[in-house]
Amino acid sequence: MPIAFVNSVEVHSNTSGTVFNTASTSVTTGNLIVLTIAVVVESPTISSITDTAGNTYINTGATVDN
Repeated sequence: MPIAFVNSVEVHSNTSGTVFNTASTSVTTGNLIVLTIAVVVESPTISSITDTAGNTYINTGATVDN
């Protein structure tokens, strides 16, 4: 099966705390889920990323400073 772009979801928040979002199409076994988080405050902290399917997310440690 060739790689295909399936979905894109975006959420904006200007408060701290928990942010929720839902994909508009079903995520199925074998899908690659890529999360990009942009934070525009000094010293941001992201403590965890979870979903209701029990997937594991890995922090690549990649950061970009402007």
